Amino acid sequence: MHALLILLHLTAVSFAGPREATTTQRGALAAHPFSSGAEVASPALDGSLQSFRAAALTTHPELHRAHAAWAAAVYRTTSAGSLPDPTLTFAAFVQSVETRVGPQQARVSLQQALPWPATLRGRSETAVAEADAASAALGSAVLSMLARVDTAYWNLWELRARRDALVDHLSVLDGVASTVGARVETGAASVATLHQVDLARARLADRIESMDALESVAHAELAALVGAVPSGVLPTSELPPPPRTPELGIDVVAVHPRMEAARAAEAAAQSRLQVARTHRRPGLMVGADWMVTGPSAMDDVDDSGKDAFAVGVGLRLPLSWRAIGDDIRAAEAAVGGATFHTETQRRDLEVELLAALAQAQDTARRVQLTEGTLLPQAEAVYAGLLGAFAVGRAPLADLLLAQRDLLDIRIETDALYAGHARAWAALNALSSRPTTVLAD
Repeated sequence: MHALLILLHLTAVSFAGPREATTTQRGALAAHPFSSGAEVASPALDGSLQSFRAAALTTHPELHRAHAAWAAAVYRTTSAGSLPDPTLTFAAFVQSVETRVGPQQARVSLQQALPWPATLRGRSETAVAEADAASAALGSAVLSMLARVDTAYWNLWELRARRDALVDHLSVLDGVASTVGARVETGAASVATLHQVDLARARLADRIESMDALESVAHAELAALVGAVPSGVLPTSELPPPPRTPELGIDVVAVHPRMEAARAAEAAAQSRLQVARTHRRPGLMVGADWMVTGPSAMDDVDDSGKDAFAVGVGLRLPLSWRAIGDDIRAAEAAVGGATFHTETQRRDLEVELLAALAQAQDTARRVQLTEGTLLPQAEAVYAGLLGAFAVGRAPLADLLLAQRDLLDIRIETDALYAGHARAWAALNALSSRPTTVLAD
C-alpha cells in the first residue's frame, strides 16, 4: 500500500502561479507516505517481483534522500517570495538635544525594504520551479529504482535457471557414465570412452561450482536494493513474462520525469535572470521614527514632553553597475546552459528508448525462434541419439555433442527470457510515469 501511495503522489506540480503552486506542492508533500515520519516496515518478500519492487520503493535510502530534497525545496518556497524582515532599532542620546518642548532622550526607528514586485515574483517562481524539479527528480528516481530491481531480479533468476539446466544435464551424464561403465565391464566399450564421459562430467560439475560466486554477487545486489540481509535466501519464483513486441513512439520521452526536471530547472534559471535584471533598479525603503522627548525644563510650555514622529522614504542606489552586469550575464549563461541540458536530456532519453525498444524486439524474436524451433530440434536430436546409444548404434562423441548443443540452447533460451524481461524494465523506466508502471 505504501508503495502504491508513493507512485500515485509523484505527479508534476502545475505552474498556475507561485502561491497556487506552493499550496499544491505542500499538499502533495503532506500526503506523501514518507512525510508522515512513521517507520515503514519492509513488505514480505514472497518471491514475486512485485514484492521486491514494493520493498525497494518503501525502504531504499536513495528514494528517501530524493524525498527529503523535494521537501526542502517545497519548504523554501514560503520564504522565497516574502518581504525582507523589517529592522527595528533603538538609540538613547548620550547628550540629549534640548528642544522647546523638552530634551530628546531616545529614538525608535522601524525600517522596511520594499523590493520590486518583479523581484519577489521572480524569487517565488524560482523556488517553485526548484520544487518542481525536485518532485520530478523523485519521480525519476522511482522509475530508475523499479528498473534496477527488475534487472537485479532477472539477473538472479537467470543464474538460477542456468544452474538448474546444468544440474539436469549432469544427471543425464551420470546415467550415460553408468551405461558406459557397464559396457567397459563386459568389454563392449573401452576405458578411454569412460574417461571421455568422466571428463565431460567434471567440466560440467566445475561450471556448476563456478555458479556460486556469480549467484552470490547477484543475490547481494538484489538484497541491497530491497534492504534484505545479504546472507539470507531471496526466492525468485516468478517466471519471465511471455515475449511481446512493444509499440511505443519516440514522443513518450516528452513526459518523462527527467524531462520535467530539466524543464523546471530551465524555468528556475529564467526566473533567476528576471531577478538579476531587477537589481538595476533603485530599491525602495520606508520607515518611521519615534523621538522620545522628556518634559521641558521651563514652566508653562505648551506640548511639554510631546514625542515627535516622522515617516520617511529611502532609495537603495544600484551603484555597482559592473557587478550587476556580470550577475545578469551569469544568469543569461545559466539559462543557456539549462536550455542545452534540456535538449541533452531529450536526446539521451530518445537514444535509450530506441536501444530498449530494439532489445525488446530482438529478444522477443529470438525467444520465439529458440523455443519454437531450435529447442525442439535439439531435444529431438538428443533423444534419438540417446536411444541409439543405449542399444549401441550411436557413437559417444555424437551423443556428447548433442547433449552440449541441447544444454547451450536451453541456457540461451532462459537467458533470452531474462533479457526480454530486462528490456521491458528499461522501457518502463523510459516510457512512462511511475503510476503506469504498476500495470505491468
